[in-house]
Amino acid sequence: MQYKMSGFIRRYFVEYCKEQLGAEAEEVDRSAQEVYDRLMHETPDMGENMMASNIDMVAAFFAYYEASGHRIDETAIEVLVNRLYEDYKWVSFFTDMNRWGYVKPLYYKIYADHAKKVEEHKARGEWTGTWTLKMNPDNKKTGIAYHMIGCPLYAFVKAHGYEEMMPYICRFDFIFEKFLHAKLLRKQTEATGGQYCDYRFVPDKSPIGIKYKDYKSK
Repeated sequence: MQYKMSGFIRRYFVEYCKEQLGAEAEEVDRSAQEVYDRLMHETPDMGENMMASNIDMVAAFFAYYEASGHRIDETAIEVLVNRLYEDYKWVSFFTDMNRWGYVKPLYYKIYADHAKKVEEHKARGEWTGTWTLKMNPDNKKTGIAYHMIGCPLYAFVKAHGYEEMMPYICRFDFIFEKFLHAKLLRKQTEATGGQYCDYRFVPDKSPIGIKYKDYKSK
């Protein structure tokens, strides 16, 4: 089986490569497709679910990282995440936690349904490489809270010797701040020695959100 990078992901990297590498961009893109195929054959069993695209994006980044001789580096992650938001920021009007009461229950339903599906598949020996989700295990009253356990991204990055890049990979999570008009309250990740990655999104205009200092800036 040959893995092909999705056109949605690839177009952002192609544009960025042209800006950074000029005439070399086409050859780097061609080489990156080959590296991507190899890396995807080495990824854990994520299953076909809404979380699987995370490993696709990470494999794509490292494909261009390797194909460019490490010139397409961690800087690309923040740039491309911001461009993704700019292209789809219209969605954030409908997902604004400050404005709409339906965002929290809808988010919980989507993720709770996914967590149940993961448990069912893992019980059958499937989707063994994907995250296990625990929804609001600490019974937080404000915001949206859950834990993600068994990070396949960290396992993949560690196995390939890219551990120094993991803090930048974790920044993918902060794009949800923009779409939810929220702050991500985080105390730990598996990549920083935690037992799980914690997520708690609170409205950015709430007293908690205004006072919180980002984990990523500590």
